[in-house]
Amino acid sequence: MGEGHFLNTVTRTNVEGRTLTRKGVHAKRLAIVVHKTLNSGTVKVTFAGQVLGTFSLQGEAKRRVVNVAKFPVVKTGTVKIIVTSDNKPVIIDGLVVAK
Repeated sequence: MGEGHFLNTVTRTNVEGRTLTRKGVHAKRLAIVVHKTLNSGTVKVTFAGQVLGTFSLQGEAKRRVVNVAKFPVVKTGTVKIIVTSDNKPVIIDGLVVAK
């Protein structure tokens, strides 16, 4: 599953509640790189304890960059990507962090 993905890495699950965590993030902009499919699930993204939104990964079977948030100044904290659907594929290829 890793071929064709950034650095040949990708994370895939279909279990609700599974979480990807990145500590010590400094960002003015956050996005996630995902692989969409017609039956994909959803994820919730939090940063520094704040819910930034819930995002559907349904769509054409392609890799997409999903913009999550922009901030007026650099924020610091932990980013969590939490699966909010059950028994639907969620494929995360990366986290985009920009200052």
